[in-house]
Amino acid sequence: MNVRGRAKLSGMDWYADSRSLFISSPSATGTTLLRVDLQGHARPLWEERGVYQMWALSSPDNRRVVILSAKWDCNAWMAEDF
Repeated sequence: MNVRGRAKLSGMDWYADSRSLFISSPSATGTTLLRVDLQGHARPLWEERGVYQMWALSSPDNRRVVILSAKWDCNAWMAEDF
């Protein structure tokens, strides 16, 4: 699927109406969750910085959406004279 204005796409889930998809679009600073119709028209729903992947599921009545995201959270520790 080609989504206008988006080069990278990942994480695809059907919207409950079966006429559109939730698709995440990663960038250098984070990820945007899009609602994309079958013609490729995208509408941003949520954007989060520092996230590399996003997923969404809608309730059967289309009134609620659950959004899940994943990010790398790395720390480096150095202990001296232990």
